[in-house]
Amino acid sequence: MFCSKREKRLQAEVSQIDPRVLERFADAVKIGRVYGPFKGSTPETPRWRYVTQSEAGVRQLFEVLSPWLGEVKQEQFRRAIAHFDAKFTRVEPGSIAHLHAPGVSAGNPRRKKVV
Repeated sequence: MFCSKREKRLQAEVSQIDPRVLERFADAVKIGRVYGPFKGSTPETPRWRYVTQSEAGVRQLFEVLSPWLGEVKQEQFRRAIAHFDAKFTRVEPGSIAHLHAPGVSAGNPRRKKVV
C-alpha cells in the first residue's frame, strides 16, 4: 500500500511468481486486477502483480481484508490512507467531515481548537 508522492493516487499491490494465486485473490476480493508478466530476479522467474489503483478500491480492499490482516499490514494500510487523506482530501468548511478534522472546534467549525 502506498500513496504516490507525485500523483494523486492511492494504490495497493501484491507480487507473486504464480499468476493463478493472484487471479484467485482478485476473484475473491472483487477489486483490482492482475498484471504481468514482468521481469523477475531471473529470466526463469517472471513476476505478476495484483493491483488496485483507486482510492475507493484501496479503502474497500482494506475493509474486506482487515479481519484477516496482522497488525503490521493493517498499520501499512492505515498509514497510506491517512497520508493520502492529509495530502489530497479537501474538507469543505462547515461540513460534517470538517467538524471532525484535527484542530477544529465542534462549537464553531471556523475556529481552531486551542490546546
